[in-house]
Amino acid sequence: MNFKNNSEKYWIVLSIALMLIFLFDGMFSAIGYFLFSYSFYVASVDMKNKKKNESELVEDNQ
Repeated sequence: MNFKNNSEKYWIVLSIALMLIFLFDGMFSAIGYFLFSYSFYVASVDMKNKKKNESELVEDNQ
């Protein structure tokens, strides 16, 4: 349940960053691209941590 809410939050952030890229030119598109890549990086790191935590939980249960 928690995971679903987190992934929805990241998709909202990513779509806002994409809108910035397409709406603005020059400096603004660079900022939009930075926001997009940073939010994607945060999302991927969070996914990795979540998988790591889940595998640790499975090991603890056994």
